[in-house]
Amino acid sequence: MKKSVFALVLFTIVANIFIGCKSRTGKQNAKTVHNDTVTQKVFKPNIVFLKKNFNFGQIYEGEEPVFYFKFVNTGNGKLYINRVKTDCGCTVAQYPEQGVNPGDTGTITVTFSSSGYYGYQIKNILVYTNAQDSAIKLRIEGQVK
Repeated sequence: MKKSVFALVLFTIVANIFIGCKSRTGKQNAKTVHNDTVTQKVFKPNIVFLKKNFNFGQIYEGEEPVFYFKFVNTGNGKLYINRVKTDCGCTVAQYPEQGVNPGDTGTITVTFSSSGYYGYQIKNILVYTNAQDSAIKLRIEGQVK
């Protein structure tokens, strides 16, 4: 009789361990699946220029017109302008170096020195940001007399 009770108790313990392990494994799998479905919000800036081209019409040689390229960060991450490249030394660009928060605006100021230039002029400005891989092209153009 003692052997039967002992066998029954041993069977119950083994059965509970087996059932308990199986249910723990099920809970762990559910937790792992839950962790796999958690999404992380990605913060990415986006730059939108209000105007990308300026035609300054006619100016006289020696004048230095200034252009203001206004933009908005329509993304949800901070926008940084990494660099601005111009066609030549006659065109100088200034830009915000501290970054532009989401929803805020900024300005790239471009000055064209027309000294020594005559005729129709086209100057390109390339803007490199953390918002996209390729450069954004801005342009100024006009007649120098």
